[in-house]
Amino acid sequence: MILVPNSSSRLLRAALMVCAGALIAACSGLVDAPETQGGAQTSESNEAALAIRTAGREMRDGNLAEAARLLDAALADEPGNPAIWVAIARLRYRSGEHFGAIDAADRALELGPSFAPALLMRGQLVRDANGLSESLPWFEAAVAADPTHAEAVGEYAATLGDLGRFGEMLDAVERLSELDRENEQGLYLRAVLAARAGEFVLAKSLLDRSGWRGAGVPSAMLLDAVIDIQQGNADTAVETLAELSRLQPANRRVRDLYARALWEAGRDEKLVSELSEVVEGPDASAYLTMLAGRAHERLGDREAAAPLIAKAYSKPDTDWHSLSDTGAIGGALAPQTAQIRSAIASGDEASASGRAARFVDQFPQSADVLALAGDAAFANAEAAQAIENYSVSARVRKPWRLTQKLIVASRQTGEDNAANALLTRYALGDPRNADAIIALIEIARISEDWERVVELTDYAALLGSGQDPIVLNARLEAAQALGNDADAQRYESLLDAVRPPKLVRE
Repeated sequence: MILVPNSSSRLLRAALMVCAGALIAACSGLVDAPETQGGAQTSESNEAALAIRTAGREMRDGNLAEAARLLDAALADEPGNPAIWVAIARLRYRSGEHFGAIDAADRALELGPSFAPALLMRGQLVRDANGLSESLPWFEAAVAADPTHAEAVGEYAATLGDLGRFGEMLDAVERLSELDRENEQGLYLRAVLAARAGEFVLAKSLLDRSGWRGAGVPSAMLLDAVIDIQQGNADTAVETLAELSRLQPANRRVRDLYARALWEAGRDEKLVSELSEVVEGPDASAYLTMLAGRAHERLGDREAAAPLIAKAYSKPDTDWHSLSDTGAIGGALAPQTAQIRSAIASGDEASASGRAARFVDQFPQSADVLALAGDAAFANAEAAQAIENYSVSARVRKPWRLTQKLIVASRQTGEDNAANALLTRYALGDPRNADAIIALIEIARISEDWERVVELTDYAALLGSGQDPIVLNARLEAAQALGNDADAQRYESLLDAVRPPKLVRE
C-alpha cells in the first residue's frame, strides 16, 4: 500500500493543520464573518443605530452604494458619532478603499478613545498589517472598555488562539459564552477548540449550532471540511472544498486541503486532472506537489510521480515569482487582475506594468491593487518600485506571501539587513507560521549561528515541522558543527527516513 509520509512530517501535518491560522482569526475578520451584536456601548441616537444596522445588512447583501448613502445621511446628522465612523471604516474596507478605511478608523478613535467598537476596528486593522502580537493589546483595550461587547471578546479569543495561547483563549471563549450562550462566534470558536482537542462530534455539533456553515462563512466551511476528513467523510469534504475553491480560487490553504480530501476519497484521477496546472506552476506548495506525485504513483504512473515527489522534498525555490494571492476588489475588477497576471506569466512585462499603473490610478485606495502593481514592477526588473508598492500595500495587509515578496525584492536590491528585519518582525507577529520559522533557520544556518539553528529547529518541530527535510538538514549541520555526535547520528537517520525512494530505475 502506498502511503503519504508519516503523520508527524510537515507535509502530512499540513493536511490536518492546513487551515490552523484561518480557522480562528479568519472567522471574525473585517469582511468574512456575519456581524455580531456589540455590548453596552451604542451609538448616540436611535436613528443612527438604525442607519448603521441597515447599512450593515446592505453591505452583507452587496449593496455597497446604498450602504454608503445611509451612512452619509447619518454622518450629516451626527458628524461626531464614532459608531458611524466605525461603520464607514468597515464599508470602505469592504469596498477596497483600504487607506480610507484606516482614516475612518482613526477618526472614530479620535472621537471615542474608549469606544470599544473603534478599538476593535483598530485591532483588526493592526492584525492585518502588523501581525497578531501587535493587535492583541487593541483587543484587550476593547474588552476593558466594554466587557459586555461580544465581538470584542470574540476577537480577543480568536487572536489568542492564533498565537497558540489556547488556555487563555478558552477563558475568553467561556467569557463570551457567559455573555451569550448562543453567540454565533462563540459557538464557532468552541467548535475550533473541540476540533483541536480531537472531539470532532462535539465540534460538528457546535459548528452546526453556530449557523456559520449554512451561511457560507469561508472559515466555517473550512472547519467543516477538516472535521469531515477526520471523521472519514472525505467525499463530503470534497464537495465542501470544491465549493469553497470556487469562492476563493487563490486560497492556497483551501487548495491544499481540497487535494487532501481528493486523496482521502481515492479520487486520484480527479486530483491529477484538476490540479495539474497548479502543480506544474511556481505557486504549488510542497504538500500539494507531494500529493499529486503520490496520486500519480497510486495510478501506476511512477515516471510522472518521481519528479513531483522529489520536488516536494527539495529545498524551496527562493526566486521571486508572481503569486496569485492578490484578490480582486469586487467582480468588476477581476478581468483587469487576470489581464495583468496573464501578461506577467507570458513575459509581457511592459504591458503588465502599463496596465498596473492605470489600475492604480483607477483604484488608488486599494492595497490589493498596489500589491499587484508591485508584482508587475518586479517582473519588469524594477525592484525598487516593487518594494515601494509592496511596502505601501503592507500598511493595510501584510500576509506571509507579501512579506516573502518584500524579502526577495529587498535582497535583490542589496538590502539583506532590511530583508532579515522584515522576516524577524513577521515571525514575531505570527509566531506559529512554520514557513517563516524555516526561513529564519536558513538565515541562521548561512551565518553559522548553530546555537540559534538548534533553538529554531526545535521550535519548528513543535509547530509540526519536525520531519521537514530542510529542518532536519539544518539540525544535522548544527549537531556536526557543535560536535554532538549522538545528535548528528540521530538526525542523519531521521533524514534518511524521510527521503523519498527512487521510483524510477535509471
